[in-house]
Amino acid sequence: MDPRIEPYVRASGLYYLTEMGYTRSDHRLLQALTERWRPETNTFHLRQGEMTITLQDVAILTGLPIDGKPVLSWLKETFSIVPDVELDDDILQQYARAYILFVLGSTIFADGTGNKIHACYLHLFRDFEDAGRYSWGAAALAHLYRALYRGSVLGERIVTKDFVPMQLWSWERLHVGRPSLHDPDFILGDRPLGARWQPYSGTYETLPPACMDHMELWTARVPLICFDIVEMHVPDRVARQFGWHQDIPSDVEAIDRVNRRGRQDVNWIVFHESYIERWDQRLDHIHQFPDPRSSRIYMEWYWERTVRHITPPPPPQYHPGYVAPNSVRILNACYIFR
Repeated sequence: MDPRIEPYVRASGLYYLTEMGYTRSDHRLLQALTERWRPETNTFHLRQGEMTITLQDVAILTGLPIDGKPVLSWLKETFSIVPDVELDDDILQQYARAYILFVLGSTIFADGTGNKIHACYLHLFRDFEDAGRYSWGAAALAHLYRALYRGSVLGERIVTKDFVPMQLWSWERLHVGRPSLHDPDFILGDRPLGARWQPYSGTYETLPPACMDHMELWTARVPLICFDIVEMHVPDRVARQFGWHQDIPSDVEAIDRVNRRGRQDVNWIVFHESYIERWDQRLDHIHQFPDPRSSRIYMEWYWERTVRHITPPPPPQYHPGYVAPNSVRILNACYIFR
């Protein structure tokens, strides 16, 4: 990043996202996780219970701000290098906006093509200081949940750029197929935890404060909003990720998953007014975990409800208990998620 545009990127709240570097996608891992995604609960259903990507994971892995207002390839070629000449402030801001859009479209807000970003994000950067007041972390998580819904239910192809945070989450939480760290003895400095999977020759000391801001929101049971997208954040279903035993969770509110198609003139602030009001009251929805002595009752409840095998419909010539070979491969992969 050109140091002349760094102040604007920092003001936008997205600086630490730019420090993530390039992550090589593991398509098989992403496909396996997508197949275990249950959109009615916004969790992965694995052998040992439910897991999901939470606001805590987004904050620590990417450094994106999780508190604030809801967020209602040409770029790279044109603006990736700032000319080495004297430029006025307005021109530098244009380069900063283009650079930010490129980073967003390459990491957390990639569209279905994998190389574009919707123009609706551009107007959020008219004022960089105001852009820094948005909850980019909540928006990124809403976008990821919706991408998982499209992949698991609608059968849309996986655009790996959509799933960069999920892959980093998997390497940290599940350890399945993760690469070796470039330097296993380093201590993080002014970079988020997700950056430790990239080559880096600098000095690491500790997580930047931005990764730990507003920790109380890590367990908020609230709607996550990103323009037309609304998805529920359900930390109560993954208590063990926060160090608690898991109790039987409450039902998850059903969301009408609308999209922009045919709704170009919709005012999403009005359309999602009730969800925005609940996000504005997010501190009133911090989940208080009960303290069961173990997760045994939950696991009994869970195994009565979860899908144990991923398999296509059996061919007519096979008996009702037929299990497709591919389903055994996927299920066995889940066994090592312990």
